[in-house]
Amino acid sequence: MSDIPEYFINHPLTKRDGYSPLFNFSWKYWAIQSISGMLAHPTFLVETGALSADNIKNFPSDLKKLLILTHHLKLFYLVNITLIAVTLQLLEAVRYPGNLNELKFGDFSYPYTPYLTALLLEIVCIVSIFIVGVMYKKSASLIIQTSNHHLSNCTAIITRQSMIHSAEFGRILFCVCVATLITHSTFFIKTGTLHAADVKSFPTSLKAKLIIGHYLLLASFAGLAFSIIALKLLD
Repeated sequence: MSDIPEYFINHPLTKRDGYSPLFNFSWKYWAIQSISGMLAHPTFLVETGALSADNIKNFPSDLKKLLILTHHLKLFYLVNITLIAVTLQLLEAVRYPGNLNELKFGDFSYPYTPYLTALLLEIVCIVSIFIVGVMYKKSASLIIQTSNHHLSNCTAIITRQSMIHSAEFGRILFCVCVATLITHSTFFIKTGTLHAADVKSFPTSLKAKLIIGHYLLLASFAGLAFSIIALKLLD
């Protein structure tokens, strides 16, 4: 923690939070996760001026390797936990003792369990969430630049600038925030959070992309919650 302020002295979050070694455990954990994400994916931060190439170059190589390894291990752990959970549920579906339903196509019929139906819904929803996340990740630079230009008067955008300068997950969350504002612009205009002129000037193609992503994400989380509840009830 003592090395971070020295090498990231110009970074907006360093100026705001200090990244002090006196942080409590939860703040230290958050800071280390954030810094490891920045070091693993520094391109956007360098392009926007939040970090300089010298910041990355001069950062202690051994510590940099350790933090990048930590970042990738965390992602690997999350992916594997998800795969293990789905695999265990697939095995549960195979040995499900309940009554079988039949899926018929003319003379062809295929027996399946209600458990498998709920599990397939869960898998589809997880994949959909992943796809939307990847879409936001790839479009993050465009979404951030466009929202900062067209929605510069929006308090929600102004107060969430720190997300832009954190790791990639923070930028994905920022994109989710922008998509929510654009999709429900009528409500946010009424509350004064958005200006009608700002929403009107927002590029139509990007607006449509954000609205589709927003509703797909909502449907995916709703479907995921429904499938988890259904699986618990069938156990």
